[in-house]
Amino acid sequence: MRGYRAEGLDWCVRALGSEGIEKRTPERAMALQAAGILAYHLGDFPAARAYHEDSLAMARELRDQKGIARAAILLGQLRLRQGEPAAAHALSEEALAISRTLDDPSLTQQSLNGLGNAALDMGEYPIAQSLYEESLAIARERADRVRIAILLNNLGYVTFLQGEYSAARTLHEESLAIRRELKDPGGIAYSLSGLGEVALQHGDYPAAGAFFRDALSIRRELGDKMGIAELLEKQAAVIGAMGNALRAAQLGGAAERLREEIGSPLTTEERLRHHRHMSAARAALGDDAAFNRAWQQGRAQSLEQAIEISLKALVDRG
Repeated sequence: MRGYRAEGLDWCVRALGSEGIEKRTPERAMALQAAGILAYHLGDFPAARAYHEDSLAMARELRDQKGIARAAILLGQLRLRQGEPAAAHALSEEALAISRTLDDPSLTQQSLNGLGNAALDMGEYPIAQSLYEESLAIARERADRVRIAILLNNLGYVTFLQGEYSAARTLHEESLAIRRELKDPGGIAYSLSGLGEVALQHGDYPAAGAFFRDALSIRRELGDKMGIAELLEKQAAVIGAMGNALRAAQLGGAAERLREEIGSPLTTEERLRHHRHMSAARAALGDDAAFNRAWQQGRAQSLEQAIEISLKALVDRG
């Protein structure tokens, strides 16, 4: 929650490697889940998948229904980011069935959110919105502010995709206020990114650039590679719209390489929007060869070089 994810993963790895705890128990399954969550947020998807798959297999062996549901939710989210929405949907469905049988509101809420994420990825926006709203209602009943903030962001995103920009901004602002009170840096970055999307849609490029810059600075501190890739793409859209097509191409290339390294492809919707922004920048430049060279330069840069370029290329709000 405070952003010390590498330290958290180190503690998990040390615990899992401790002498005498090799037995397959519910406690070990939970430790594997914790390690998987932290590896996921650090962009190490192969390690995260191994942790979550081991946790799920262990829970099944133990016939631990809560453990199965928790592991299925987490593995589903990971497989969604790896470009497997159908698998993510199936895992979330399994988790929801178990959660309702157990009458566990927390797991039900998380399962509904997972199903909403899968529906969103498959372009089923009204279904995703309905699932998010049901999940949010449970989170509000439980006064779970962490989950409330997550669902407000998710609702903000799906309303944005349906053209309800004012509603999206309000939802992201509400989420941001909660996350700042909770001192949750990763959550703050998500909310800032959502507000940047709304500003970009309205053509307020300085504001969009500042929101994305602030979010990228947080992601950099957290070591969140997936978040960094997303923000390099968003900043490429802003920079291209502001007339610097070559810089936009560099950032696009850097993000593409990073996504390949961590194994997290763009979703269908993300790919369409990113292609639209990059095509506009390419057309404005009017020189395909130069754009392609800049793209390859971006792919060849270090991640730190790409981040520095994006931060320096953006203007502050106001």
